[in-house]
Amino acid sequence: MMNETTTNSEYQRLVSHLTYLKMDMMIEHLDEVLDQISGQSLSFVEAWYYVKFEDNLNFCF
Repeated sequence: MMNETTTNSEYQRLVSHLTYLKMDMMIEHLDEVLDQISGQSLSFVEAWYYVKFEDNLNFCF
């Protein structure tokens, strides 16, 4: 099981990679996607789909 420090560093690394790739809209909705993953046991892709299509949010991958 990951500790909080590991989780935070992985989150920061993910944000850093998304920033490098200029994926600002993904960063903007990242917390919502992570909430969907943890709250409903969804995969990362399923959560992005839910946020993008089910909630009718307008952002690009």
